[in-house]
Amino acid sequence: MTLGASSSSWVAAISGIVFFLGGGYLELTDRQIDPPAPSTELWLQVRDVREAERELRAAGISIIESADEKPWGLIELRVSDPDGLVLILVEVPSEHPLRRDHRSI
Repeated sequence: MTLGASSSSWVAAISGIVFFLGGGYLELTDRQIDPPAPSTELWLQVRDVREAERELRAAGISIIESADEKPWGLIELRVSDPDGLVLILVEVPSEHPLRRDHRSI
């Protein structure tokens, strides 16, 4: 039994996918009963954050904070999805330390 139902009926009622991310995971499902907590944010890396902003603005997406280079060197854009979840689109510039190959260090 899972959540008061047999596991087979529960799985059929809610579909989704789980991505294993090292020590954690990201689960995407087709249903959410409660809205996301205000502290919940999802970071997505993109190649060109300013181009993404232009596309999102053209599509009428709510922009919380325009693309801006942060003191830590990443270019970040904050938007809101229809459920109120904050999405942070981040671009890692070519000269940023995260782009270095640390295997030879």
